[in-house]
Amino acid sequence: MRPFVTSQQKNTFGPWPVYDGLPTLEMHRDLPIDLQLRHLNAINLCQDIMVGNCFASEEELKAMADTDLSKINIKTDLIDDLTDTEKEIIFWDKHQSRDDANEWIIRSSWPRMIFAGRSIPARSGNGFTAHRGDVLIVNDNLEHYRGELWIVLKDMEVSNEYNLVGRVHVQEQILLEWVKPQYSFGIIR
Repeated sequence: MRPFVTSQQKNTFGPWPVYDGLPTLEMHRDLPIDLQLRHLNAINLCQDIMVGNCFASEEELKAMADTDLSKINIKTDLIDDLTDTEKEIIFWDKHQSRDDANEWIIRSSWPRMIFAGRSIPARSGNGFTAHRGDVLIVNDNLEHYRGELWIVLKDMEVSNEYNLVGRVHVQEQILLEWVKPQYSFGIIR
């Protein structure tokens, strides 16, 4: 299959006078072109990708060219005042979901070994409700697991052993269901 992504530029057209984009997947119609590409990559439909309407902007073409297709990359808004260690964990380039995955979280355990011995102070004395798309890092209050990165898949109560460090963009959450056990993934801005 050779899927199409669609430019979001105004007054684009395809092989016939249609001016509302020409994506292969209808759900992509209003999404940024790089997210369309990353989603097609995540669902393993990323062989020869073509832009279905013309003319894509230089920015869109650059965004496509700059897209890392070696893993599922997910755009995330980060909270303010992250520690240097939290930033390093978030942007570490070798996240992999555990093979004992569950329906509640995507869990990357390697950071707890890579960043072992580094302090991650708790942000709150209380637990909180974590929502789908929240990105959490285990803090000093749970020393054995300190440094693990989690992406929440279902709303759940968490203790003060977890720091909220960011939130996956709402549109980007279509990628979460494709991070299967032992899949590589990355957090990007």
